[in-house]
Amino acid sequence: MKKGKFLVVGLGNFGSNLARRLFERGQEVIAIDLNDKKIIEAKDYVSEAVVADATQRETLEQLGLGTIDTAVISLGEDRIDASVLATLHLRDMGIKNIIVKAISPDHARIVETIGATEIISPEKEAALRLAERLSTPHVFEQINLHEGYTLVEMMCPKELWNKTLKDAGIRSKYGLTVVWIKRKKPDGKEISMVPRPDDMVIEGDVLFILGEEKAIEGFKKLKT
Repeated sequence: MKKGKFLVVGLGNFGSNLARRLFERGQEVIAIDLNDKKIIEAKDYVSEAVVADATQRETLEQLGLGTIDTAVISLGEDRIDASVLATLHLRDMGIKNIIVKAISPDHARIVETIGATEIISPEKEAALRLAERLSTPHVFEQINLHEGYTLVEMMCPKELWNKTLKDAGIRSKYGLTVVWIKRKKPDGKEISMVPRPDDMVIEGDVLFILGEEKAIEGFKKLKT
């Protein structure tokens, strides 16, 4: 795994969990926050924890952030102005990848305009994932990949049971590719396999399907 160097600005729930996870995965993490108690707690799960004000350009420069690969700005609802200033300073310091946790659409537009390379809205994204899970319980996981492609893990639709992948027309009819199949055997053991066109899918199979997002959304509507 390639080791990167990350800056996390703000150690609320989102920032602290992100910093901890990155550090556990072997990444170098510098965390800054105005709250000295949060910084003391963070020293156990980051490479370096500093009490600092991210709105002060001079303070950021003194930290020697020139080798940072990615900065994540995660400040609370009462610190939108601080989030904007931190984004501006880090951009001017030459950090190319700046991810900002947005509090509102207006906040997102502002930081994107001044240099944020990615905007995340954790509450909105969590709500959308929950809505997806509740409305399509047969879909276990969905990952949006590069340039409109999606990988989805879901139960095999009923109309495909006891058909080979070729006969089911997953590629010719739906424009999708089954890249993996999980199957539970009668003895309860689970097996996984990379399928071939002549392999048959059966009731209870879990399919891992890759394709364009629009095609995936249509396939998810099939009854399972």
